[in-house]
Amino acid sequence: VGAVSTVLWSASLVAGLVVLGWWAQVAQAWVLPLAPAVALVLAALLFNMAHGFFAERRLRRLTDWFGSYLPRTLVREMSTSRQTYNMHADYRNMTVLFCDVRGFTGIAERLEPAQLQSLLNQILSTLTDCVGDARGTLDKYMGDSVMAFWGAPVATEEHARLAVQCGRAMIAAMGPLN
Repeated sequence: VGAVSTVLWSASLVAGLVVLGWWAQVAQAWVLPLAPAVALVLAALLFNMAHGFFAERRLRRLTDWFGSYLPRTLVREMSTSRQTYNMHADYRNMTVLFCDVRGFTGIAERLEPAQLQSLLNQILSTLTDCVGDARGTLDKYMGDSVMAFWGAPVATEEHARLAVQCGRAMIAAMGPLN
C-alpha cells in the first residue's frame, strides 16, 4: 500500500477510535482508554513508513547499480531477496553468451547510414529483449555484437540452460529480420 493510502487509513482508524470513544462516553457513560489504541495505530503507521522507506531505498540502490544491465523483473526480485548484492568481484560458475551479426561488414557496405542505424537498433533491441526474457545480465554491446551472462549477480544453478534458451530465442527472433 502506498504512503498516502497508509496515512489515510491510519487517520480514518484514529478518527473511528475517537468517534467510538465519544459515543461510548455520551451514549453509554463508559470511559474507554483510547491512548493505547491510538498509540498502536501510530506505531504501526511509523513502522510501515520506515519499512517502505528502506525497501524503496534498497530498490533504488539496486536499480542504480544494475538497472541498465538487468531486466526490471530481475532487479525487483533482487530487491525482495534477503541476499546482499554489491558491485564487488566474485568467483562463480557462470555461462557467457556472445552473439554477433553474421556478414555484418557486407551488410553495412550495402546500406545507407540511416538504414544501417535502424537495422542495428532493431537487431540489438531484439537481442537485448531475448537476454532479459531469459533472466540474463546484459554485459555490453560491441559494434554488432552482444555479450550477456547468467549466474550473476543473481546466482542460479540453471545458468547454462537459460543461456541456451536465450540463444535459441535469439535465432528464432532473427528470422523476420533475416
